[in-house]
Amino acid sequence: MGQVVMNLFSRNPNNSNTEQPLETSKNNSANEEDIDKNITIENVKNETNPKYEDEHPKIENITIGVNFTIDILYLKPPSDEENSESLSKLSKLYYKERIKQEDTKARNDLENAIFETEKTITLGEIKHYFTEEEYNNMISVTQHTKEWFEIEGYSQNSTICKLRLSDIKSALSPGLTRIKDRQETERDTHNLLELINKTQQLVINTYERSELQQILNQTQGLQLLTMSYNTQKWLSDKLEEQKLLLPTDKPVLTSSQIRKKIKELDQSGESYYKTVQDTLNILANLMKTKTASNADLNKTKTNEISDNSTTEDNSKETAKNITQEDLKTEL
Repeated sequence: MGQVVMNLFSRNPNNSNTEQPLETSKNNSANEEDIDKNITIENVKNETNPKYEDEHPKIENITIGVNFTIDILYLKPPSDEENSESLSKLSKLYYKERIKQEDTKARNDLENAIFETEKTITLGEIKHYFTEEEYNNMISVTQHTKEWFEIEGYSQNSTICKLRLSDIKSALSPGLTRIKDRQETERDTHNLLELINKTQQLVINTYERSELQQILNQTQGLQLLTMSYNTQKWLSDKLEEQKLLLPTDKPVLTSSQIRKKIKELDQSGESYYKTVQDTLNILANLMKTKTASNADLNKTKTNEISDNSTTEDNSKETAKNITQEDLKTEL
């Protein structure tokens, strides 16, 4: 394109009548047609779409060499005094940040306690675990603390916020303590009832076994059974008395009392169970010994091998012949 334009403007207007070679004239004529065509197309584009040049900006790449210099500064090691000063500044910054975090946490804890206490007050059931005086005091402390916090709380330090939080906890303590004690008592009552049932079932199942009826020490079993029934009656009476009391009254049945009964009954049950297991082990050893002796006697007399039914009969007979004297001998 550039060459065509140069050719166009290089023509001398004064020598327009000068004869040119045929080939050169043809080339110039063709170039002129291309130029006119291109100019015409560009003009049409610009006329029909004035924003054509804006929508299709020209891109021109320019490369510029840039020289730059880097200065490296080598510092000498800090002196002991400078190190000490730096450490002091860091310690102060750390302490200041730690205090800031503690203050923020204390304010958040206090704000959360106010919110949770207000929610607790709206619960109708929890009111039964507070006396009227305790309940009014809880409302008063919570309201006063909330008003103080909205005005001054966000600017107070952790020490002040913790004191306010302690006031709220103290106001809540009586009712929450009673609720906790009642939950523990109900759980321990359930555990004691389960232990009583297991103990009674252990003794009854033991005396239902025919091989133990004559040889087991019945006194220990009866004592354990009596103890379980007495514990059951004691628990039933205490529960009946407790039903007549208000949640704010001093309880007649406490978790510590129930746990004491559980410990006593559990120890007696474990001792009895160990006795039964030892007796069963001794009984099994005696049965094996007498069965072997009877088998040898029968083999000598009949010179025949006893079948399975005869062995089973001998085992049953052996169990009947085992007495408490045999057990005492083994023990």
